[in-house]
Amino acid sequence: MVHLSVTLEGVLIHTGGSNASFHFIWTSKLKARMDRIDPGGQTAMSTPLSRQIRSTLEGTPILPLTEVLLLVDQFVSECSLSAEPEVLLSQFEEELQTIHHQVVGHSSLFQMEVFLAVLYHLRVVLSPNSIITTWFDLVLRPALREAKLPTAASNHAKGLIISALSKENPDLPEKVRDFRCRLLDFYLLDTYNDCSGEDVLEWAGLDRLQRGKSSRWKENLEDILLRFGMEQPQVSPRCLFAGEALTVPKDLLAEILNSFSTPSFRLQLLIFLNVFTSAQSFPHVAAVLAKHPLISCLLTSLLVDNSSTACTIGLTLLVKLLPLFAVEASEQLKSMLPRLFALLARILCWKEKPRLFSQRESESVGDADLEQEVEVRLDPTFTIRPDLNWQRLERTFGAVPSLIPSPRQLFTILYYLFPGNMIMFLRSPISHLIKHGAECPYLATWAELLDDSEIRSKSEVNEYLSERIISCSQFIDIRSFFVVTSAISRSFGVVMLMN
Repeated sequence: MVHLSVTLEGVLIHTGGSNASFHFIWTSKLKARMDRIDPGGQTAMSTPLSRQIRSTLEGTPILPLTEVLLLVDQFVSECSLSAEPEVLLSQFEEELQTIHHQVVGHSSLFQMEVFLAVLYHLRVVLSPNSIITTWFDLVLRPALREAKLPTAASNHAKGLIISALSKENPDLPEKVRDFRCRLLDFYLLDTYNDCSGEDVLEWAGLDRLQRGKSSRWKENLEDILLRFGMEQPQVSPRCLFAGEALTVPKDLLAEILNSFSTPSFRLQLLIFLNVFTSAQSFPHVAAVLAKHPLISCLLTSLLVDNSSTACTIGLTLLVKLLPLFAVEASEQLKSMLPRLFALLARILCWKEKPRLFSQRESESVGDADLEQEVEVRLDPTFTIRPDLNWQRLERTFGAVPSLIPSPRQLFTILYYLFPGNMIMFLRSPISHLIKHGAECPYLATWAELLDDSEIRSKSEVNEYLSERIISCSQFIDIRSFFVVTSAISRSFGVVMLMN
């Protein structure tokens, strides 16, 4: 089937079917108009498509934007069929860079929108190297910071970046990996973090326009990371029969793991992981996270970090994951049980240490680690084992008293999933941890750190158990709650395995 779009300048022919293509037949009137724009074709814009794009950006369009984009699609098809597609694409990209330099201004939303649309239609043939080294800093990053940019244009910019991250290119693995790391660094270092005291003060000094740009920049970076994490296909044995493919966020988790070792990044990463695990498609990839070393780092953080804010957010994340792990990764969950009960004991016995110095005194000393060093000397039992190679995250808001993390949700979900284990733990907490091989992250022993009677008294078993079902419905999303309920008989063997 052939469709004709007739204009005063020419005829756009669309050939339907499996080999759809677009062709434009230039008329004498179009040629005359081109000659007025560029007499003799003496500028670097040697192709009709480049001239079309330039005239559109300058506000004197020869064709509607929709038809210009159809011509871009035709160019992509020609590249795919050409014996030397690199030559065609290289020449066209040089022309686009010249147009951008001569015509486009970052203050013009219309020009930014048009240029993003052209690049997006070229994404099939644009190489990751081109997107990363040329177009990211020139076009994409400014667009992601623009608060007033239309949603469609913003999605074009994000789609181009995800295309560069997702394309398999064995010749440029390091460049793509460095770009992933760079995006995560932008998210951690160049966006507003409302749980950071320094960022709160900096935010207060921004005007409305700067706050809008900062918020949009963070939202777009977060969306890119989330979409990239869910768009990496890998076939799972569970889905081979159904012919389905699960998405596996292995590359994203690897970058998060690398950054998680830095204490100043940890709180922001916990917030991001809470958003990531709240995605509708996440339950299908929960098993991947359960097997990833990042979970071990999460548990270590909850066991030794002193930031009550980070601990509260980490507990929220963990409580969300446990029912999914019970269904999707029961063996991995079973191996976590000793550390989970050790974590419960730590939260039940959480002690908010008083500050040894005021904020002003700490700053006058000039040594950020001095207070931590004095605390360790006064209480050496809390010295982290050197083999863990772990840097502790201290209080997030040093000058503000923080709330002690609540053990209620963790207690409830552990009792709901592992009632027998919970009863055995409460009878003799320290003996239970030692018996089941829960390694203490400190140089001290569990007996030196914990007190059985304190754990039992603070558990308030009757109060927790009487409301456990109601509590589950409050902090587990409804889908996960029914998944766990329907699968409890299947998981029961795992639940009782350690009793």
